[in-house]
Amino acid sequence: MKFSRILPIVMVLASADAATADDGLYEDAIDPSSSFVRVVAPGETVGSIDGNSLRDLNAGVSDFVNVMPGNIEVVLPGGNLDFDVGPSTHYTLILSEDGEWTVVVDDITNSPAKADISLYNLSQVELVDLFVPAANAVAIGGVSSLEAQTVAVRAPLI
Repeated sequence: MKFSRILPIVMVLASADAATADDGLYEDAIDPSSSFVRVVAPGETVGSIDGNSLRDLNAGVSDFVNVMPGNIEVVLPGGNLDFDVGPSTHYTLILSEDGEWTVVVDDITNSPAKADISLYNLSQVELVDLFVPAANAVAIGGVSSLEAQTVAVRAPLI
């Protein structure tokens, strides 16, 4: 009889210790109303988005940073931007060589696609296309200067 009273207490203590050990295994869930912001700034190597430090920008392109809706500040050596972020949206903020900012709302959504491919026309060329030679098809077409288009990829393009 005494043993049966002790067993449930031991099991509760063991499961509490196991839960504590799992705390570091998983990242926190992302708030569904949060948004993602990245910077495209050729020549820049450091900066910050909403206080999140950006280091080693790959060819002037940052990773997406998860932020909550509201006003955020983007800080780069080439220029700063105060920006209002809406809920559940992806943004690419482009800093030109003359210090002007362009805000692009990316058409990226949570989907069952294997990947999303985005084409940004950062040139002065009026319209550009992304052509896939192996498929002999245009994957993304008619992207205007300082605009972007995205396509969800469900199958290989090669």
